[in-house]
Amino acid sequence: MLRILLAGMVLLNHIIRQGGVYEALSLNAISINYELCRVLEIFTICAVNCYGLITGYIYSKTPVRYTSVFLLWCKVALYCISITLLFKIFAPQYVQIQHYINMLFPVYRVQYWYISAYIPLFFILPYISHFVNTLTRAQMFKIAIIIIVLFPFLSTCFLKFKFFANGGHSPFWVLCLFILGTIIGKLDLNIRKRTAILAILFCVFATFALKMGIDSFYVWKGREIPLRTALIGDCAPLIVMQSIFIVMLAIRIDFKNKYLIWAFTFFAPLSFSVYIIHTHPLIFGHIFEGAFRFLANKDWYIMLPSMFGIVACIVFICCLIDYFFVELFFKLIRIRKIAEFVIYTFINNFKRIDAVRENDEEVLEPLDSVKYYSIKANKKRPPESQEESKQ
Repeated sequence: MLRILLAGMVLLNHIIRQGGVYEALSLNAISINYELCRVLEIFTICAVNCYGLITGYIYSKTPVRYTSVFLLWCKVALYCISITLLFKIFAPQYVQIQHYINMLFPVYRVQYWYISAYIPLFFILPYISHFVNTLTRAQMFKIAIIIIVLFPFLSTCFLKFKFFANGGHSPFWVLCLFILGTIIGKLDLNIRKRTAILAILFCVFATFALKMGIDSFYVWKGREIPLRTALIGDCAPLIVMQSIFIVMLAIRIDFKNKYLIWAFTFFAPLSFSVYIIHTHPLIFGHIFEGAFRFLANKDWYIMLPSMFGIVACIVFICCLIDYFFVELFFKLIRIRKIAEFVIYTFINNFKRIDAVRENDEEVLEPLDSVKYYSIKANKKRPPESQEESKQ
């Protein structure tokens, strides 16, 4: 459920900002529509933090599946190639040489900053879990306080620390979120739903009150009100606390209805495609940007349902595209078996290197596809010879 909610939160935040709603409302900053959009922005901006936290939390409980990273990279590459080719056919004036290069190297060229930070860091998740396992509960709390308070406070108050956190859009901050999510999983805190909800509301409205005070100061000084301040960002202390309580609340929610469970099970793995599709540079820059300015002219009781309806429609459409276009295509070419073979080969190469380092005289036979699939079919294959049993 949380992954579907986070996809909608990211989309809603982009509708408000890049969609042009804020820009249209900035002419009348002291209005109910502007303040409602401000509250929605504060609530939704923590979505990226929540993605990092749930990654650390999930893999603190379960083994790391490296095949998921390979499949994610394949999905991003497929979307980049498909969207670029579609623009080349229907809107060639927007496609430049750099788009072809980005299409072939989406992660290396940082088409999506979060994915470019996520994929390399994903490979160190087992070591993060091992590191956290060596800590006492008191040490875990200390590290959590450092991540929650110290880094966000320094990044918010001192510009020179932007180098480390970059407003939350950096591998360093994603690594901090992985560590914090792993600590949450290891501590296994028992927080009531009511407590988590009240804490989320406090963080949202405390941030809103601070922003209102800053806006009032700018109006009093006769200056233009800034749309974004250090108090509203991924690394802001209250936003970080809000992210933690949202994840803790999601952990405590347990659905009993079998239809809801089926819907969440079906749509959750597909929901990340919402981010991949709508933030593609060609879509984000030429279709999405400024497309929702008309919402600013509506009354608040029309604007809010319209926003939520648009978000729900886009999330649903993107999930269907991901299922019928990507998932079925991956099944057709059996990409999961390819991913398992690639990751299996990669990991076993490291194991053979470690074995050779421990015993230089030991010779390990190369791993081929025949041996891989025989191991896959027979988990415990009987040794064919004494030499193989030693290996």
